Amino acid sequence: MNGNTVLLNFAKEIRLATIKRLEAAEQEWMTFAPEGTSNHIAWHAGHALWVQDYLCVVPLTGKSELDASWADQFGINCQPVADQKTWPSKTELLGLLGNQGARLESLLTEASEDRLAEVANPDKGDATIAARIAHGLIDEAKHCGEIYLLMKLCR
Repeated sequence: MNGNTVLLNFAKEIRLATIKRLEAAEQEWMTFAPEGTSNHIAWHAGHALWVQDYLCVVPLTGKSELDASWADQFGINCQPVADQKTWPSKTELLGLLGNQGARLESLLTEASEDRLAEVANPDKGDATIAARIAHGLIDEAKHCGEIYLLMKLCR
């Protein structure tokens, strides 16, 4: 099994889990954040989109496929959830997750082993593209778990 196959299978499995969790969430749960926490289901789903764009799509294509505002709302240095007034709907998030998942599958299928072995940002001493993608997938898996825990609290 080559690196492409491992990453592709991992990407499919994680994205399917995120989508299934989000599909099972009631609309009123999307912005529920228990006292003492800072994020909710909508944020975790949006962050999964942003992180896959930042760590997977950008290294493979050279450009982001999300509007620049996603970094402000869902990125590394995003504003606290309490400061945000509007959130993407569950339907919008599901559509974006599905579309991006298909795009990631296509990119990973097309990527050569040599391409995945390239260093993403050589001038910054960055990791290989494959390592960045794996990091993004692991991050999404963690956020999928957060979505699950928030759903349990909502039930």
